[in-house]
Amino acid sequence: MTGDTYIPISVKDCSKLTLPDDQLRALQTFSAQADDFHLFTFKMDPDPEDKSSLLEYEYKNNAWWTNRYVGEAKFNHLGKDYSVSIYPRFGELFLFRMLEEIFNIRQTHSKSKTSKTEDIQFLIRKVVAFIWVQLLANANKHGIPKNTATRVFEGAKIKGRINVIKTIHSLSKSNSITSAYREKTPNNIIGNIILQAYKILSLAYGLDSIRLPDNAQDALNELFSAKIATETISVHQYKGIVYKDIYFSYKPLVDFSWDIIQRKNLLLHSRENKINKGFSFFIDIAEVWELYLKSLLKKRLQIHGWRQVNANHLVYGDKFYGKRIIPDIVFEKEKKTVMWDAKYKRMYFYSAELDREDFFQIHTYSSYYQNTSDLISAGLLYPITLKTNKDKLLSNHSDGLFGIKGSSVRFVMDGVDISFLTDDSVTDKEKIVLMKQKESEFLERIILSMPD
Repeated sequence: MTGDTYIPISVKDCSKLTLPDDQLRALQTFSAQADDFHLFTFKMDPDPEDKSSLLEYEYKNNAWWTNRYVGEAKFNHLGKDYSVSIYPRFGELFLFRMLEEIFNIRQTHSKSKTSKTEDIQFLIRKVVAFIWVQLLANANKHGIPKNTATRVFEGAKIKGRINVIKTIHSLSKSNSITSAYREKTPNNIIGNIILQAYKILSLAYGLDSIRLPDNAQDALNELFSAKIATETISVHQYKGIVYKDIYFSYKPLVDFSWDIIQRKNLLLHSRENKINKGFSFFIDIAEVWELYLKSLLKKRLQIHGWRQVNANHLVYGDKFYGKRIIPDIVFEKEKKTVMWDAKYKRMYFYSAELDREDFFQIHTYSSYYQNTSDLISAGLLYPITLKTNKDKLLSNHSDGLFGIKGSSVRFVMDGVDISFLTDDSVTDKEKIVLMKQKESEFLERIILSMPD
């Protein structure tokens, strides 16, 4: 960059842009050139096609809007340095509540303790540090990943199995016995990736201020005591990692750690290359919303014997127009199925608010499941931003798919009520209590839409 002073651009996700012309043009240029902007994904197997640009143009109203990403980027445009911060439009409290549910994070977040100078990158980095810790704790079920190597030992003692032929030679020369034994040693590539990420997180993400769970601390202690030789890991080495079944739980952690390392390298590179290059750091909040709903529903529905599945179906597979159907949330119980799509969009329950593409997509999915299973409920799930009540929300449930009487499939338009988040008269502590209450109410309405 050309200096330490940036022109700040502050906006919210999924919102209309009302910026000065010079800032809007700078942001448009950055978005157009940021085809490979640096996005942290929380999904185990993300869809490579499920990535949009940072900005979208709405032809209907001749306006530019931010997309579904939250984060910060620093870039240069026409010789000027800019810093764009995209904040969650429903507030930081809601973002942290979703992540708390997804990753079992226990994070206190108080406006009274948060300095106004803290930017969105600081908040996201703090989130990343907590997620990494949780992934490490979840991964460490059987100790750190190890490889088995055969060692040769010569001496008066025997380790493992005697090598008869070599022992004959060694006895005649040095009066020693040659034996071979198998030894487990830490996987150097995996260990390096984890430790490099730990160092970055400790220096720049505030990891050193987090109290680690016992499982996470035990893994780090084992890695430190192994005295793994520090080395640069290549992309080829990373992609070539093979996980034994017992250590497969480390894959999400290693993938996430690799992403953190690459972001660090890109930041260093951006400081050297000052032409339209910059450090960017984003999370897909629509992805977070989907995972949050999955976590809520899984906890509630598994009590009734439902099992969450990752759905990915190829239709017309033998034709050139074959496509995949990938609904967001699917649960199965015996031969029954329920299926919903998560939509991170404002919902005031007005006809104009409903995206036609979303509406027809969910009905396409429903038609497929009607032909392949016993589908009993389907629908769209939103963050509800209009203050309402239970009866009003239940009135948006249809007893039949397509509104057809006698259909065995119920259709729902529902979600978690977060309308109170914009009420400044409600304290953060009260909002957290309300959030959990509204989650419970949402889950009970979903149960009502799933007849036995």
